[in-house]
Amino acid sequence: MKVTFQLPCSKNFEFFGQLIQLPQEKATVEYSFLKYWHNLVDISSLEIREPVIGFLEVKRREFVLEQMERHLLSDEIFIPLTGIGIFPLSPANSDPSKDASEIRTFLVDGEVAFLLKKGTWHWAPYPLTDTMKFLIVVDKRTVDNDIHVMKLTSPLLLI
Repeated sequence: MKVTFQLPCSKNFEFFGQLIQLPQEKATVEYSFLKYWHNLVDISSLEIREPVIGFLEVKRREFVLEQMERHLLSDEIFIPLTGIGIFPLSPANSDPSKDASEIRTFLVDGEVAFLLKKGTWHWAPYPLTDTMKFLIVVDKRTVDNDIHVMKLTSPLLLI
């Protein structure tokens, strides 16, 4: 099976979480040299009990998805810093090991950050550039206690 990527928008991302993107409305603060939009996402409502920031770097590799992971105790935010690539996701209530039809891939180009609902299946983004770098916001307990990995029945070709 081959999966093609989509441009992320609020409508096609609703099953996975929320996008954090440049708003269309007028900026909260505006000067000739800057615009600032305040309170885009109220992160106090996120399910991250002890939030920490991590740094993720991924290198270009074969575009074959063989496994996915999820976190059952915490939401997670991916904030792209550099690079362009694709990000594979599957809804929290899906079982991508048995049915890959719900796996979607989204273009990551630095224009949008991705807030994943807890339980959303995902795998490290696949760079189209040599590397990609991200800031990650997740619960402090995630690495030690909340990484659930599943192997897919058949590998998926992502592009």
